[in-house]
Amino acid sequence: MGIRKAMRDSRKPHKFKPTVIPPGFVLVRDTREQTPLFTRTKGLTVLVDTLHYGDYSIKGFEDRFTVERKQESDFYSYIGKERKRTIEKLKQLSNFDFAALLLEGMNYRDLSLQSMYSKLTPEHVRGFLTSLNIKYGIHFFCDSRRSACERWILDRAVRFYRLMRSM
Repeated sequence: MGIRKAMRDSRKPHKFKPTVIPPGFVLVRDTREQTPLFTRTKGLTVLVDTLHYGDYSIKGFEDRFTVERKQESDFYSYIGKERKRTIEKLKQLSNFDFAALLLEGMNYRDLSLQSMYSKLTPEHVRGFLTSLNIKYGIHFFCDSRRSACERWILDRAVRFYRLMRSM
């Protein structure tokens, strides 16, 4: 084992401070979310409502901030069989001030492996993610940890909310 690997393996993960929720901030979760995030986040108000785009947004900014959440099996259908529909959706999402695709249950390294859910190659995935960022201006994040996905969404939603409220 190399020195770098030994040092990396001996480090303890950093425990992040909880996000400070500003007054008036309400996260909106789409009614169709089957395994919702944010079920135990202290101090966070989550409104369950129908969103036209995405799975998570901010009350009052539903037409400006959106996060589309996928799990591994859905993701490969989203970029494979449902590609035409997905492209139309991406065109709509590109009109948002902030739009993101969050892939829960996988790490970046996993994306370089052949999926058991699809015949799509890792090169197909790479091409899709590149287009997602460059052609449509949509952010992407993936993590196998549910808590990391929640933190990623909440950090961006709160920052966006604060920025919009200060204008």
